[in-house]
Amino acid sequence: MLRSVIRVIAKIIYAILVFVLALFLSDRLMNRESADMTSEMGHATFPLIYAVRDGQRINCMRGTILETDYPLVCDFVTPVDAATRRVELQIDTYSNHIENVSYEVRDTSGERLIENGDVTDISMGSELATLGIALKDLLLTEEEYILRVSVKCTGKDLIYFDTRIKLCEDISKADEMITFALDFSDKTFDKEEARTLTTYLESNEEGDNTTFAKVNIHSSFSQITWGSLAVQRTEDPQIYVNRINPYVGCVCLTYPLDLNNSMSDEKYNIREYYYVRFGTERMYLLDYERTMDSVFSPRGNVYSNNKISLGITDPDALQIVESPDGNMLSFVKENALYLIDTDQNKTAVVFSFYDEENNDPRDVYDGCGIRILSVDENGNIRFLVRGYMNRGIHEGSVGIACYYYNSMLNTVEEEIYI
Repeated sequence: MLRSVIRVIAKIIYAILVFVLALFLSDRLMNRESADMTSEMGHATFPLIYAVRDGQRINCMRGTILETDYPLVCDFVTPVDAATRRVELQIDTYSNHIENVSYEVRDTSGERLIENGDVTDISMGSELATLGIALKDLLLTEEEYILRVSVKCTGKDLIYFDTRIKLCEDISKADEMITFALDFSDKTFDKEEARTLTTYLESNEEGDNTTFAKVNIHSSFSQITWGSLAVQRTEDPQIYVNRINPYVGCVCLTYPLDLNNSMSDEKYNIREYYYVRFGTERMYLLDYERTMDSVFSPRGNVYSNNKISLGITDPDALQIVESPDGNMLSFVKENALYLIDTDQNKTAVVFSFYDEENNDPRDVYDGCGIRILSVDENGNIRFLVRGYMNRGIHEGSVGIACYYYNSMLNTVEEEIYI
């Protein structure tokens, strides 16, 4: 009988010891995982490269760490004067020390290497480097190729920057197209100056004049010139040449905009597309489109009376997912993920590459996308991020990641990255 009692007591003590040990190990593991989850996303560290045309910086190139497939690397083309065959580039170093720069030119399939070498024509500054690449007589005019610039910075692996290039017989057409787009954009902010733009507009019933989210060549003059909105451009436009040949060209301008109204100062991202035909006497505007999308700010009362105040935006492009009970609302705006607790009227920024406090130009890029997979009653969100990773542990890679947001801990955990 005594032995049985002793055996039972021993089992109880053993069970208690196992339970205490399990609690200890669980606590250690939970704390370690929580520390990993709550680590802040690192700031961007890569430099940026711009092509230079007629004194204008165009086609901002973002660095990648992997030798991605060439046909997928970029959607812009850098025009090169066929007479000089010289590519002018500028590097914003962001305090990186550049040890070496090399280049290679391939056909658009990426399979055939045409030429390569080290860049020796380079001038280094503390924050800006300028370099020139003299291409050999191996490229055909009016044919597209891929130019890859490889930059070795101290403490980093090789970083690859890509652009399509084209040798243009008449390089002045590319320069005129860029000047035309910049002039057109500038004049939209001055109604008197903008009168000269009516030559290029085709205002008719096809234009939707009910929203500034989308404006095109068929919109009214008032719509093209921002109506009665008190808008102010805060930065010079970024220029991207999407297409260029002897007959037509396409250029895109992107820039931030401030909208001052009686309630608050709102910020917007603007994208303008110009599709032109080159004439003997003047430029012809074949098509024009401008999109305006608000940069959502969670400050203030953004949710009331079952409505979210999102400013000017395209509702067709808005992704909104709610929890089964309808109390949690998640949405994506300008490549940032937000969560609204409709019961407590609280808003959280779940995920964004843009750091408002840091205000780094490298964070502002629309080369990624976010897709919400699920939102539960507690505000936990599972979502995907795909495309180019501006910063963080995957900076410079192109892939897809699955994340889980824990609203109780206010942490984002990466579940898988491909």
